[in-house]
Order: sequence, then structure tokens, then C-alpha cells
Amino acid sequence: MIAAHSFSLFQFVASPLNSLAFVFLILTTASFWIYKRIWLWGPLLLSACILAYFAGMLDYEIFIPILLLFCGYLVLKTQLHPVARLLVCLIIALLSLAFSFHLYPDIRNWLLADSIELSQDAPSFTYFWNFDKPFIGLFVLGLRLKLIENREDFKRVFLKTIIFTACLVAVFCAGSLLFDVVRFDFKLPLLTFAWLIGNLFFTVIPEEGFFRGFLQNEIKDAIDSRLSPFIAIFLVSLAFASAHVFFISNFSYLALAFAASFAYGLIYELTKSIESAIFAHYMLNVVHFIFFTYPILSSAV
Repeated sequence: MIAAHSFSLFQFVASPLNSLAFVFLILTTASFWIYKRIWLWGPLLLSACILAYFAGMLDYEIFIPILLLFCGYLVLKTQLHPVARLLVCLIIALLSLAFSFHLYPDIRNWLLADSIELSQDAPSFTYFWNFDKPFIGLFVLGLRLKLIENREDFKRVFLKTIIFTACLVAVFCAGSLLFDVVRFDFKLPLLTFAWLIGNLFFTVIPEEGFFRGFLQNEIKDAIDSRLSPFIAIFLVSLAFASAHVFFISNFSYLALAFAASFAYGLIYELTKSIESAIFAHYMLNVVHFIFFTYPILSSAV
């Protein structure tokens, strides 16, 4: 892991193996929408892991939980007894949470900025490009979810997604100001470009793949009720908000995280498109980063 007290674009040149590892990780994710075939995204992902190994970001032992996660999703593609399916889902969830919370010592994420102030009235901010977190969503996207494949699919969800996202961003900006967790603070720091890439590929897409594509679908399918979609969205939103406790334990912030997750789950249910949930989630994060206190007011911590 390469430390950096302040962010510099020179880091990407100075650490070419790190940079290439993440480039191949991005290409792996992008390939799902370009030409989703395992013979394409599989070698791209393996190349990313090999580059990360030689960059010192991971040890070969990490391939064990990665392969277990991959096999878990393969097993879910088969017909299973409900109890067996529950057991496989629990294993996938535990493996994924360990990736999400950076619990595997065999992966060392790339530190790009250490203790910098993005907003004057916010706590210091440390930023990583995480090599571990993408694994919570990669295999869901690659092996399970139906993605937008053509112009007709895009037209079907485009208008709903834009309208829903605009309403979501407006409501949550107002709510965040009302609860006094952020203030208006327009900024475009040097870190912006790296953050925009990292937040999309290493945070939002993996989170939506896991929380919506995996958890929400599995819970909804397991409950035999007309209310199953809303129960699934509610339970997943509780899990989503609970995960944020480890980063910021402010009640208003957690309530907003719960409501945001509920909105992402709702748009996913309405459009049946993971891209809609990804877009809504990402746009809210971008507006927060550029236009408001980031990550939160110091007085709210």
C-alpha cells in the first residue's frame, strides 16, 4: 500500500502496476455491458488480480475466498432445496461482508489521500481505491443479473430513472440540510476525477450489485407474499444503513442512508433494472461530493 498525505495525479504514474490493476478491474466491470461473456470478463479479472499481486496489493491466499464466492454464485444458478439455498446465501453474504469491510488481511487497498480536508467544517478524509470491495458485486453482475443489452431496454427505463433520480436528489439534499448533517459547499478538488471513477466502479456498482441484485432478489423470492418486494427493500435498507454505522454513527445520517437505500431498492423494483439503481445511487453521491459538505459536518459526527 502506497501512502500519500495529499493526493497527486503523479501517483498513477509512479505506481504503474497499481494503476494497471485497477484499469483491468474497471475493464472487467465495463465488459458486463459491452459483451457479457465469462471468457472475456474472467481473464480481465484474473489479469487485474495478477497485476495486484505483483504490485503488492494482494497475496495468493485471497484467491480462496474469491473462488468460494464465485462457486457460491454458480451454485445459486442451479435448483436448490430452500434450506440449501439459504445456507449458500449466508456463505455468500459472509464472504461479501468480509470483502466490504476490508477484513481480509491478504488485500491491501491503495491509499490515495490521507487525512485531507475536502470541506472546512468537515472531519479529515482518507481515501482509498479499494481492490476488495468490487468483489461483492462482480459475480452478481457477471453470472446472475440481466443487464441493459439494447436500445429498447434503455428506452424502457430511461425516463423513469431520470425523473426518479431528480426527485431523489432534490429530496435528499433538502433533508440533509434540514437535519444539519451537511451545508452547501461547492468544490472541485484535485481528488475529484479519481473520486468519480472510484466511487462508480469500486463503491456504487458493487454495492448495488450486492444489496439489490443479490440480497433484495433473494429475500423477495424467499417470501411468499404480495408484500415481499417491500419487505425485501425494508430489510436490505436496514442492512445498508447498519453497514454505514462503522463509518459515520450519526442517527440523522443513518436515517438518510436507510431512506436512500429504500429509494434505490424501490427504483430497482419498479424498473427491474440494476442500472437504474446504480445511476440514482451514483448521482446522489456525486451531488453530495461536489455541492455539499463531504463527508459530513464535524458537528454532526
